[in-house]
Amino acid sequence: MPLNSVSMYTKSVLDDLPIAQPEYLPFTIPNAEAWIAPPVIGDLLEAPQIYIWSGKITAGRKTMAGGSVPTIGTTSGFRIWTYEMGIFIKYMMPNDLELEDNIFPLIVDSVMEKLQSVNLPVAITDTTVGARPSHITHFGQDMDVWYGNIHSAGDERFWTYEAEIRNTIRESLQQ
Repeated sequence: MPLNSVSMYTKSVLDDLPIAQPEYLPFTIPNAEAWIAPPVIGDLLEAPQIYIWSGKITAGRKTMAGGSVPTIGTTSGFRIWTYEMGIFIKYMMPNDLELEDNIFPLIVDSVMEKLQSVNLPVAITDTTVGARPSHITHFGQDMDVWYGNIHSAGDERFWTYEAEIRNTIRESLQQ
């Protein structure tokens, strides 16, 4: 139910994600690595890095006939959490690569395609906090994407590309 389980689920969807590989690229883009706690900056050269941080959580309860009881699956109200999960993508490349225009957009497209392909609903339970079982009912359906941040590394031989995807995730529990 809580932020921990939704973050871990999102990480499991994106970790080791294969990136689209057009045949004309002279090299292979490595599979993406997903993190909740970021690694050292040097890892940006190894593979596309994806960081999962939540930006906003809205929690609410919708009641139906009947009172609130501790038993799950009754006619009690629904609890609904909506997460605006921030998914940050970073990748560093030499700034003189052939066909560099296509590389980072392919990474962003691969992440978005993976998020949109999750079969719903997804049952989750976070036993580390004693949470009740719940379901992710909305994932990869509504996203905002900011793309285009490019930064030069200190010696100006490498560029760091960045994008942010805000994935709206809805989690529900009847209790």
